[in-house]
Amino acid sequence: EEHNKRGIETLKKLGLPRNAWYVVCHVREKGFKGEEKFRDSDISSYFGAFQEIVKRGGWIFRLGDNKMSPLPKMNQVIDYALSEHKSDWMDIFLIASAKFMIATSSGLHAISHIFGIPTVMTNCLPSSMAILTKKDLFLPRLMKSKDNKKLLDLDKSMTPPYSLAFLDGTFENIFRVKIIPNTKLEIENLCIEMMNKLDNKIIYSQEDEKLQELFKLKTAEKEVMVGFPNLKIQSRIGKDFLNYHKQLLINI
Repeated sequence: EEHNKRGIETLKKLGLPRNAWYVVCHVREKGFKGEEKFRDSDISSYFGAFQEIVKRGGWIFRLGDNKMSPLPKMNQVIDYALSEHKSDWMDIFLIASAKFMIATSSGLHAISHIFGIPTVMTNCLPSSMAILTKKDLFLPRLMKSKDNKKLLDLDKSMTPPYSLAFLDGTFENIFRVKIIPNTKLEIENLCIEMMNKLDNKIIYSQEDEKLQELFKLKTAEKEVMVGFPNLKIQSRIGKDFLNYHKQLLINI
């Protein structure tokens, strides 16, 4: 109760209107721990998603530390990471009371799971970070072979040995793949899908469901969850992303 009261008071100081809903976003940058190209992302590729959230009346709080790149002024977007009101307990409060979280592969998204807050996991790599719930949606990063210039099939890039790499050098020099970040449109579409899902307005076609099931079966067969043979990923991969890249799943 005390945390709730303090949180609401801080939200007022940050400029959030009474009874407004909001989304939290954490896009990993190199400032806190150091550069890791396979995990770091460009915050500007999330601005289209921010606009879609604002169109529906939502607000966005960008999370992070004081080394984050400052955001340009945007309507209903609060750069909380660089705010004087930032604190450890307020980090937790924001995530725990958000409508959903837009995340990248960093530790902070674990807080959303603890509090049962749906997660939109973007630029997911390593793919072992896809240990998500049925509430969540995610986008993996694609990989392109440096040798034949072809994109790796989704079931290959999502499973060992590629799913076990935690260093830029492993991807670049041992696996010899180029990591491809999610596009602005892919991230935007995933956030729209989540908002429709939460508002009970989502419609998945038979084709959508077939592709989802095929993706889950193929990755489970190759042990996408290391140590758990044939265990399927619980969360859905973004439907628009999967439809656009279905040739990487069904080899057409």
